Amino acid sequence: MNIHLIRSSELSVQTYTNVLNLLLKTQGPLKYIASKNTDWETINYEKDWITEEQFKKSEQTNFDEERHLNYCLERPMFSEKVTYSAVIEDFPFKEKQSTWDNLFSSCETYRKTYAIPENDLVILLTDISNDKNWFGSVDQTMRNVFIQTSNWSSFFGSEIDARFPIAYEVVAWVMRILMFRNRYELSQLLHLQPKGCMMDFCEHKSQIVLKMRTADICGDCLDHIQARDVNRTALNQLLETMDGIRSNILFRERSTVLNRPSRLEIRGYMKRIFLVDLGDLEVRLNPKEKTLFLFFLNHPEGVRIVDLMDHKAEILDLYKRFSRASTPSLIENAVDLMLQPTDGNINQVLTRIRSKFKQTAGDSIAGYYTIEGTRNEPYKISLNRELVNVIEN
Repeated sequence: MNIHLIRSSELSVQTYTNVLNLLLKTQGPLKYIASKNTDWETINYEKDWITEEQFKKSEQTNFDEERHLNYCLERPMFSEKVTYSAVIEDFPFKEKQSTWDNLFSSCETYRKTYAIPENDLVILLTDISNDKNWFGSVDQTMRNVFIQTSNWSSFFGSEIDARFPIAYEVVAWVMRILMFRNRYELSQLLHLQPKGCMMDFCEHKSQIVLKMRTADICGDCLDHIQARDVNRTALNQLLETMDGIRSNILFRERSTVLNRPSRLEIRGYMKRIFLVDLGDLEVRLNPKEKTLFLFFLNHPEGVRIVDLMDHKAEILDLYKRFSRASTPSLIENAVDLMLQPTDGNINQVLTRIRSKFKQTAGDSIAGYYTIEGTRNEPYKISLNRELVNVIEN
């Protein structure tokens, strides 16, 4: 099955790319395809939230057949009983919203524009909220889905990497589409009382946290999967992605309390950098950033910035491996520029490394991996080298 992942214009390219790369890590028959147009528009309008109570309150549903046929699975993101772990906005404020019809229409327009096959899925990722104030939904064809990608820090706190709950929602909707023939059938297996299962209704914030922390499927749902004869290879692919999401969320929660960093793994000739305990998350550094990071990783004792030129041969050898420069002279000039302690170039590289590790690992443990020091003193990476593993091939 092909799954076309598209985004509306207000969702950052970086978040979209991070979600796509996370989903692509697990191989199988489900093929996630990047948007042919990564700036897909949705029709939206301004919703005026006057008070916090209005913001938290949602349209109520009566669990009758008509409602089930018109709505689907996810409870609204906020309800009157929700308590917040973070303040979203000062009230009053305006938020962009769109109707379900407009969101599904965006999926259909994309289908027609790029001649997407009927059996392929189209999943729209959007920061724009919707008029039902829900996480997401599927249309009557069971082939178009929208997922709201904003406000996750309100559930998991500021340490959460948004790619993980967003990727979970993608995986969960794909799983549901494989499990059910239509929206009404889907609605019949909802769990109004939470079990830590993908099919939990999630009326309150604590329930959505539970569902993603367990990232599990209950016995009743497994029985249904078996009865529907869901493709086992596809099922395994989805469950493997869920396991990675659960590992990341749990490790982030525990590391904040235990102040414990993730293991670091350096893989292959290109020295790709992975945080093993954070769902095997890759930290993507550019050639200069990776060169400097690996150099300091090889020097636990630290090196003063003013002494880096004394290590030029080692740094140059690393940079040659990663640089796309066409000639040796261009490579050497780039290293010379980076190592000059007075022109600010190296400080820019150090700042970008800090920013990328904070974004990937969260503020609470990023300091273990960043290159820190004070003027005229050695700069170093504090991470215990027993937590570092290098795999050459």
